[in-house]
Order: sequence, then structure tokens, then C-alpha cells
Amino acid sequence: MLSLYSQTFDSGAIFIPPKINFPAGPSIPDSSTVGTLVGTATLSGFHSGSASWSLTVSAGGKYAIGAVNGQVTVAAALTAGTDSITIHDATTGLSLAVNITVTSGAAPRAGTVFHEAGQF
Repeated sequence: MLSLYSQTFDSGAIFIPPKINFPAGPSIPDSSTVGTLVGTATLSGFHSGSASWSLTVSAGGKYAIGAVNGQVTVAAALTAGTDSITIHDATTGLSLAVNITVTSGAAPRAGTVFHEAGQF
């Protein structure tokens, strides 16, 4: 599930929102160890290039993000359920809320899933 945030700018500039690529879908087993890659946030369009990533919501510190590379990784022990994180780029001021499904010991789904925030 994906939640969308809107951003208003006085300049009237149109911004292409951030995107996160989940290599195995937005799902990860609760047996994942610290440092396991969950997904990678990227900017596209004329924003592709430098970004300054942070997590404004990290599900109680369970996840971390690389400020430069945008890699979302496991930062603490996980429990089965749904974790919500919010990825923010300070360069554009845009945010993306994502729900991650934590499964009980099962392997993540195969495939690649892209989530993008909508522009309002």
C-alpha cells in the first residue's frame, strides 16, 4: 500500500516526485538482519542527480536510509506486520510514505515493484 503526500510551491514549479524501488516488492521477512537492503529511493526527471535523503518516520528506528545513495536498510529487529516509513528528500522538499509488509520468516516475493508519490 502506498500513501501520497502533496507539496505546494509558491514558484509554481512542477516537481517529479521521488520513487522507491523494492527489489523484492514492499515485503521483507522478519528474519532479515541489520543491513538487509529493503529498497532504494531515487529522483527522476530534472531532479535526477544529487539528493539528500532522510527518514522522517522510520517505524520506531527499524529502518535507516543512506543520505546520498537512498538505500533503505533494516536497522533493528523486525516483527511480522506492517511498518510505515516516510522517505524525505531535502533537496526538493518532497516526501514519500511507504508501507512495508514484514512477513513471518517467509522469503520476499520475486520481482521489482516501483512506487511513486503523486503530484497534486
